[in-house]
Amino acid sequence: MVSVSSPILVRTMPRARTAKIIELASWLFAALGALLPIALATPLFAIYVDALEGATGVRGERDMIAVFAGIVGGTIAGKWVLHACIARFGLRRGARWARDATAAGLAVWWIVDSLSSLAFGAWPNVIMINFLPLLAVGVPLVFVWRALAAGDSDAVPDRIVVAVGWVVLVSGIGMAVIAATPALDFWFAAMDAAGIAGPDARPLALAFFGPMGGTTAAQGAMMVYLGRRAGSEPWATPACLASILTWFVIDSSYSLAYGAAFNVLFVNLPFVVLVVPPLLWAWLRRRKG
Repeated sequence: MVSVSSPILVRTMPRARTAKIIELASWLFAALGALLPIALATPLFAIYVDALEGATGVRGERDMIAVFAGIVGGTIAGKWVLHACIARFGLRRGARWARDATAAGLAVWWIVDSLSSLAFGAWPNVIMINFLPLLAVGVPLVFVWRALAAGDSDAVPDRIVVAVGWVVLVSGIGMAVIAATPALDFWFAAMDAAGIAGPDARPLALAFFGPMGGTTAAQGAMMVYLGRRAGSEPWATPACLASILTWFVIDSSYSLAYGAAFNVLFVNLPFVVLVVPPLLWAWLRRRKG
């Protein structure tokens, strides 16, 4: 029997508690993402919305803000579902790869989101939003960093999960980079045709591409870690599928509700067709094997 004063128990208890804290924070962030269009319309986020409008010089485009909140909210929810799964199945048992994947998810999101936001003049994203997840998840992770340095998964890699993760990662970076280029003119033209925003609203629209791209890139980075270091574990591929489908359902539901069916047609459906079948095939193949 291990005594209360045992060094093993002393190391394990803070690690387990911290993993639970990170998992709970992840589910709360996922819930916030799922409700983001509603949250941004409340007084709680009024200062942030006002600062974003002031920074971009575009005001009164609340329909467009609702559409982008739904799109960004879907990506946030999907990413944090994957964070929660990694915390439950990896961090709780002290897997080093889970520590690294969680840190990579935070770092990739923060760097891509912050750089893109600053490039587009959306400094409120960085100052008013981007430090909260670092405090809620990054600080607890640092607290138990060394305790998560020994144990690791002995699972074999899954190249399909790794490949899909890279597709998601590159797509997120591309999203954050090309938003201001003519490559997305067709998407903005469809938004204008739907009557969601005027032709002068693009500077405000660009403010949402940093969070959108950074969150998507981070989701892909975690999938790459998961595929490489724990790809054969039975929960791994379903967790990736759950995170992708969470994004798709939430993003598409808000897009349809706010008259942005073009986003589902031009973005969501093609992306799901690209990444979901390989993940399903990998999952079914592993179940049969």
